[in-house]
Amino acid sequence: MFEQQTLVRGGYLIKANIEDLKRASNVFAKAMFKDPLHIYFFPNETSRFVKLIRLYRFKLKMDFKHLYTTADHFKGFVIWKSSKNNNSKYRIIDIVRGAILILSIGLGPIIKMIKYQKWITRLHKRYLKKNYCCLDVLVIDPSFQGQGISRNLVRPKIAELTMNDEIAFLETQNRKNVYLYEHFGFKLIYQERLPKTDIISYGMINN
Repeated sequence: MFEQQTLVRGGYLIKANIEDLKRASNVFAKAMFKDPLHIYFFPNETSRFVKLIRLYRFKLKMDFKHLYTTADHFKGFVIWKSSKNNNSKYRIIDIVRGAILILSIGLGPIIKMIKYQKWITRLHKRYLKKNYCCLDVLVIDPSFQGQGISRNLVRPKIAELTMNDEIAFLETQNRKNVYLYEHFGFKLIYQERLPKTDIISYGMINN
C-alpha cells in the first residue's frame, strides 16, 4: 500500500510503506545489477542478484521513511534524504540488522562498502559546505526504462526544493547518468576516482 504525498507545481510522489519493501528491493536489485559500484561490491555475477536483494532489503528498512514511488507502482523508486539525517544515531535493532547483513552478503563486500563510505564522506566535506537534500538512489525497473518515470521521481522534489531555496545533491558512478541529470538542471561539481579502482564518482548539485 502507498500513501500519496502531494508536492508543489502539480507534481506528486507517493510514499512507500514498509510492507512493500520486499517487492521494492527486487526492483532495486534489477536496476543496480550492471551498476559499476555494485559490480565492484559484488564481482561474482552468479551471486550478485541475490546479494543485491539482501542488501537493499536492509537499506530500505533503514530508509523506508525516505522512499517514494509514483502512480506507476513498482516501476521506479527514489530515496530523497536530508543531509541532516546522516548524523542520526543507529538503534540497537539497526546494529543487529547490520550483523545479519554481514552473514547474508559476506564480509568482503561490507569491507569495500565501509572503505567507499569513508572516502565519499571526505568528498562531501570537501565540496559541500551547507545542508542539502540528497537524491540518494534513483532506480527504474529495466523493463520500464525510457517511459519518463525518472522525470516523475525527480522534478516534483526539485520544484519543492527550488521554492524553498534549498540545494539538491546526488552522486553517480555511471557517466551516462550525468547526462540524464543534466536534463534535470544538475551541474557537475566533482569527478573523483576511488583509490585503487576504476570507480569514478560524479557529484552534482541543483540550486
